[in-house]
Amino acid sequence: MTKHLASETLGAYLDGDAADRAAIEKHLLGCLPCRAALEEVRKRVDLLGDPGVWTFLESGEAAEEDPRVDDLARAIARVTQAAADADAFYAQLARWQEAHWLTVIERNPQQITPQLIERFIHATMPELDRDPEHVLRLLAIAESIAEKLSDAECRLGLGHVWKQRSNALRQLARYGEAVDAAMRAEQLYVSVPNADFDVGQAQYTVAVALFKMTRYADALAALLRARGTLEDFGASAPLAKTMMLEALIRIEQGDIAPARETLRRLLPIEERLGQPLDAARVRANLAECNLRLGDLDHAIAEAEAAVAAYRALGNTVEEWRAEWTLAMIRLARGDKRALARLYEVAAVFERLAMVGDAGFVKLDIVEELLRQGAWAAAARIARDLATLFTAAGVTIASVYAVTFLREAVEKGAASAATVQYVRAFVAADDPSRAFEPPGPVVN
Repeated sequence: MTKHLASETLGAYLDGDAADRAAIEKHLLGCLPCRAALEEVRKRVDLLGDPGVWTFLESGEAAEEDPRVDDLARAIARVTQAAADADAFYAQLARWQEAHWLTVIERNPQQITPQLIERFIHATMPELDRDPEHVLRLLAIAESIAEKLSDAECRLGLGHVWKQRSNALRQLARYGEAVDAAMRAEQLYVSVPNADFDVGQAQYTVAVALFKMTRYADALAALLRARGTLEDFGASAPLAKTMMLEALIRIEQGDIAPARETLRRLLPIEERLGQPLDAARVRANLAECNLRLGDLDHAIAEAEAAVAAYRALGNTVEEWRAEWTLAMIRLARGDKRALARLYEVAAVFERLAMVGDAGFVKLDIVEELLRQGAWAAAARIARDLATLFTAAGVTIASVYAVTFLREAVEKGAASAATVQYVRAFVAADDPSRAFEPPGPVVN
């Protein structure tokens, strides 16, 4: 059974006095029952607006002359107990086949609570990647539970269901349906008092689906709405995710300076949340932005910090991706050792079976060798590209693109611009596009 946060902890968190806010944030993001309890505390505190409430929450000692504080304590206890009951009942459901779960639930009406819906949502989280179809089946049960609740609880529960349904549909590449589901979740949350934090997360979910559809302008508009909503709650993991995706979209659109500014504002948020891995990713993206903007000194500093952070975390894959960025920055600075470092990075990626990454590093190597006029060496590297990208599972058109590049290099008819053209095509890897060779190279 999940261990839930004590009411005193939730109160201290709201009051800004919690000793380990990062750990509490992490727990809240993964525990829907505790989020429900937190919202209950928040609503009642806002309603009462009494210092005695905070005294109770922090000390656990109610003022005898103020019955409202005792009422608050009872409400918190009810929510916490309901979450524990939902955990226990969900575990008992495993005794029956899933097809009979709704019947079992209907025979136990005392278990039809908002906390049971949230327990269903929590159960779907690890299934999103493994079996999104199963997630949809579980959500159908959760939806039926929500429809049996009172008005506000029903709408809030349905909002949770539709938001998670959007995530499952996105995993199934049913992007249009995913957008519609997330927008439905947003509408439901908007109709519920004090559900603004959920509104912001639904807006982010809309943006993610739009991003997957490469509707970058629409995704960015949704993200800016989400960011505006979530910023009212201060530093949080959902706000951080929103800002990161905003930066990535701006990078994709070529708006590097605004992306860098967003990442700069995001870094202290990740550090405040105590998320070293996410902070390292911000630094790696900052290094890439600084490289593209020609700010090589800051690019070096951010890339080195990212490498060190990944190494300390034992994340070998991301460490070497940051090393790749670092080598590219040094190459831009004219460091003669940088090309050799790219060869090392490519070799590591191949050992790690990261064949797609290895292919892109080798494209960078070919581009630099062509700049240097090292045609024979460039041809040797170019011969590996079709094998690597085929193993990475790219489209036939992308394989044809790198085959074209190899032949062009071997004929002395390629340039750095040719490599850039092919890299952009393979990076997009759009199954609807056929590869069209660029115009003739003028050497």
